[in-house]
Amino acid sequence: MNLPSTGFARRDNIALARSPRADNLGSPRGRGSAVGFSLKIIGIANPVSGRRGKRDLLDDIQACAARRGAEFAWRWSSSAGDAARLAAQSDGADVIVVAGGDGTINDVVNGLKGRGTPLVVVPLGTENIIAKEFGFPATADAVIRRALEGRPLTIDAGSVNARRFMIVVGVGFDAEVVHRLAEVRKGHISHATYLGPLLSTFARHEFPRLVVEVDGVRVFEARGLALVGNLSRYSMGLRILNRASPEDGLLDVCALPCDSRGRLLLHALDIARGRHTERSGEGVVYAQGACIRIDSPDVAPVEVDGEPAGVLPIECRVRPRDVRLLVEERDSAVLARWNGRGDCVPC
Repeated sequence: MNLPSTGFARRDNIALARSPRADNLGSPRGRGSAVGFSLKIIGIANPVSGRRGKRDLLDDIQACAARRGAEFAWRWSSSAGDAARLAAQSDGADVIVVAGGDGTINDVVNGLKGRGTPLVVVPLGTENIIAKEFGFPATADAVIRRALEGRPLTIDAGSVNARRFMIVVGVGFDAEVVHRLAEVRKGHISHATYLGPLLSTFARHEFPRLVVEVDGVRVFEARGLALVGNLSRYSMGLRILNRASPEDGLLDVCALPCDSRGRLLLHALDIARGRHTERSGEGVVYAQGACIRIDSPDVAPVEVDGEPAGVLPIECRVRPRDVRLLVEERDSAVLARWNGRGDCVPC
């Protein structure tokens, strides 16, 4: 594929405008006949993501790509983690379209291992946190428009015990809910599917003793729960890590002391009101760092991007500028949520 000499550089199978922030909302990338080459798009789809009736949408996406002159083919994951294998085998793709939930996106990011192939997300999961955070739509025309005309936005990822994550690592209560859900999950799920595991966990959970270190400094030691992440958005629109930015080169951690169901409910109320980070005098810790370690003398479950991930101990590290997404110029307000210091600006 030959690119014209229009001030574009070839890197990682994608044309990027030469500027200090070319990855982050630089000039639109040329597409199709306008620059004399046919874009190769690989679609990776999860057949058991939460949304039903998605096959028509996926067929429409492929048809729309064909009308725009792009080469497009779907590849279907066959089991948990299989999307990572498909992503690892996607050499030569100019863009990957990921159709599924946040767990599928996590698998694809782990398969790419920082290779830089840009992603467009088709939100088909239950929560779709990444799609909501970056404004990814669920229409065929919008998906292909992003693939052909989108502007690259490069963001940080995290790693936990060497596995990448995009959203959150949860320890304690929410992780046990995820583990219980995985034990009973069969096919498509909805928010209602969480009710049984949530109630079971609320009735039986034993709050583990946690030790949290940020960049080598111990910041928390108590029974409770903790979340480490890169985005402010959490399940059901809650913003537990409300200062998190995917562009600041840091991970955020919030540790909440908790040893009873009553106190858990009070924390939930504070989180819903956005007031939980005001409770430092009551032992709540909010911190940022490049490396966050959490350990426990108890057996404490862990979840990563909504999927079960064993038990403590864990070590989380930031991976700066590790994942590339495609956004539309009119969605550049996405970036306005974070200023250059990484502070969260309310949406």
